[in-house]
Order: sequence, then C-alpha cells, then structure tokens
Amino acid sequence: MTIAAKASHYPSLAERAELCERRLRETGVLQRAARSALYRRAWGSRLERFVGAASYQELCALPYVNGRDLRAMQLETDPAEWACCDHVRFWISTSGTTGTPKWVPISDADIEELEARGPEDAAIMGTLTPGQRMLGLNAPAPYYSDLQGYATSVASMRHSRQGEIIVVSFLEIERSLGFALRQQAQAFMAFPSIAMALAEGITARLPQVVEQLLQGKRWLAGPLVFLLRHVVRPRPRHLTHFRWGIFGGEPLDPYRQAIREAWGMESFEIYALSELRLVFFECLAHEGLHLWLDRCLPEIIPEAELEKEQNRPGYRPLALPVWQAEAGLVGELVLTSFSDALPLVRYRTADLVQVVSVERCRCGRTDPRIRVLHRADDIVNLGVIRFSLLAVGEQLAKVQRCGRVADWQLRVGRAGYKARLTVVVRAEGASDTTGLAAEVRQALDGIAALKEGLTNHLVAEPEIRVEAGLVGERTASGKLRRLIYEE
Repeated sequence: MTIAAKASHYPSLAERAELCERRLRETGVLQRAARSALYRRAWGSRLERFVGAASYQELCALPYVNGRDLRAMQLETDPAEWACCDHVRFWISTSGTTGTPKWVPISDADIEELEARGPEDAAIMGTLTPGQRMLGLNAPAPYYSDLQGYATSVASMRHSRQGEIIVVSFLEIERSLGFALRQQAQAFMAFPSIAMALAEGITARLPQVVEQLLQGKRWLAGPLVFLLRHVVRPRPRHLTHFRWGIFGGEPLDPYRQAIREAWGMESFEIYALSELRLVFFECLAHEGLHLWLDRCLPEIIPEAELEKEQNRPGYRPLALPVWQAEAGLVGELVLTSFSDALPLVRYRTADLVQVVSVERCRCGRTDPRIRVLHRADDIVNLGVIRFSLLAVGEQLAKVQRCGRVADWQLRVGRAGYKARLTVVVRAEGASDTTGLAAEVRQALDGIAALKEGLTNHLVAEPEIRVEAGLVGERTASGKLRRLIYEE
C-alpha cells in the first residue's frame, strides 16, 4: 500500500501544541475535573488555584494521579462522586490486573466525540471503508472485561455509519470462524498474542477445519484437504479474507511479521486505556503511534527522573511535554485528556514509551509519535497476560520442600514472538537444585493469569534458573531490580 498524501497540509507541530494548550482552556476540563472526588482528594486545599490553570506551565503545578488513586477513591466514596458530568450513559470496567477493577463512566458527549473522530481514526490507516465487515475477538477474564468496544459500536450506529462487527470470544472462535468466513470479513481485531495462538490452533487442525467448513461439498473438500496436507504448508491465510488487522493491548512489533505470515494481512497497532476515551493509531508508514494533540496533552517522565523517584522517597519526578522531547527518549507516559465524564489530568499511565519522532511523519501528520515498550510499575507485563510482582513473591514464599528461595529476579524476554518469563532464584538450604526449580515452576501455577496464559498458549513456558548469587541489574542505590525487560 502507498502512503496517502491527504495530510500534506497538516498544521505544524508548533501549531498543534498551541491548539493543545488552547483546548486545555476552552474545554474547561480542569473546572469539570474538580467535580470528581478523584481530583478533590488529589488537589486538596489548592483546588481553586488549580482549576484556573490555562497553560502547560501552569498545569505542571498540578500533582500526578494514577490508577492506584482512582481505585482508592472508588473504594472509599460513592459512585455519585466519581463522574464529572450530570449524566452517565455507560459504565465500563478494567480487567482488574491487580485484583481491583477500575470503573470508568462514559457520557453522551464522550460518545459524540467518538462519532466525530471515527472517520479520521479510520482514515489514518487508509484501509477502512464504509460497509466492511470486521471480526473482533473479545477475550474473557482475566484478559479483558471492558465494554469500550460496545460503546464504540453504539457511536457508529448513532452516526448511521455502515459496516458490520462480528464480536466473539477467542475461546469460541473455531466454531465462529466458519460464520466469519462465510460473511467474508475483511478486517480483524484482537490482541496480537491471541491472534497468533488462534493461528497456531487453526494451523494444527486446518484439514479438519476445512472438512467442517465444506460439509455438503465433499467433491471440493477432498482435494482441498489433500492439498493442505501434502502440498501446501497450511496457514489460516489459505482460508480467510482478512486484508488488514487492528491489534492492541500489547506491543505489536514482536508479532507483526508472524501475523503477516500466518494471516496474510497488514497489521496496525493501536494504544488505548480503559480510562481514556481515546485511541492512538499507527498510520500506513508504520513508524510509531500518533499522539493526537487536539484530544489530549501528553507528557513524558524521563527514565532518569523515574530513577530519582525510586531512590529518593518523596521525590516528585519532572515531566516534559512530548512535543518538546527528543527522538529516542524513554520514559513513562502521562496524559491529560479532555473527556467529559472522567477526564484524566496528569494521569500516570505506568506505561514506558519511547519517543519515535516529533518530526513530520511520511503520512504528512505532525503529531508526535511513540512506541509502547512495557510497564513502568510493579506489574509484570507479558503482553495480554499481566500480574503483580507481589503475586510472584507470595508464591515463591511457599517454596519449602527442596529449599527456600532467599532472593529472586524476573526477566521478561521472547521465545520467538511469544513473551517468556525467566525466574532466577537464589536458594538457601537447597541440596537438590533440580527439585527446587521444579517446585518454583509449580508455585508459578498459583498465579491465575500466568496459568491461564500458559494453558491457552499465549506465552512461552517459563525458564527457571537456580544460581548461587544474583548479579543482575541493580538500581543506583544498589538494590536488586526485581523485574527486567530484555530487548
């Protein structure tokens, strides 16, 4: 596909940044935010001063908030105090990676914003056209418990936008795939790891799948099955009509080539939070996710500042607007959105990102571009599979039969395109290190999300290593890093 030049007259980055600050004032987002218990608690006695912030420089005086603040507020206050609007149309829930889901309100104004933005979001990929059919794989808990897709569908219906969405659980996909094929769905939406787990399952059973799909057409089924068994290396692309796919929930890069080989489609990455009424897209250039400066004010806390925060109790890390960042800068993404029901104000996403560029993209757009790396907090991120370091520590503390785990470290790498967890432990009183490794592996099954990921072949089998001493990466203060993401 060629990159369309429709955005060749897109405003400059300086103009986009000016628009961003202007929207901060014109949308009244800070005044609305003050209606929520979340910000009344966070801003305290300075609330009246903070609601008057009219520029990025003034916004910097506001404290950060994060998911922990949102969960704590929702546990301790009544739902009537959460929203910043008069009427809520939808309530959606996050998956509750840490055990407590966050509830997010959506208003009619938020849905109208989705309506207005939909065509532009579709145009950035240059592939969406009215009337196309999409197969959307929705995942059950613990992977996904969010109704955002339904809210988006309602927005499309209210706007009379043509098109069809086939929404199924990936656990039911094999019996639903035949229907999607008969409908000749051209688009596909899923987590990339789920797409590849599905591809592996279909590949292993493709001859049987063909026979099932062609029941009543035995004259065609026989030759096709013979061809797939003896001539062609079977792939899902031999059956499907998918031309392109939208993938989110985890970085696409490790899976992109594998998805193309398995499904024969062009892949586009998206980034979204359940808390955020906004989705960031890749364009046809596939050179990073565009951050829409007319929809949010994005900041980044550089790694050096995150290191200071970790080593100095009470230190407040400094952020800078993404449009002032240099290419290659790595740090935690902070967002201020202009949503209606629950705007985010200096919301720390806990996602570590890298600035790809603040120069004009080949597609013509000038919004800064990023790529998402991994979590910046104590959540172990294996893509769609996530769990806390606390859960790991609790399970390893139960290891007793062959020795005791005195210290440990997790390293997240890849086995091909799949995420793989390596658990390195230092043991005390262990005479049988092989038995200890086996016991550690068994203890990991006590982490429900990890066990589900292994059962459904979404992540690779963990590697357990027993070492005499842990010499892995440490912080500036000398503390052992519990979690390392390996490139």
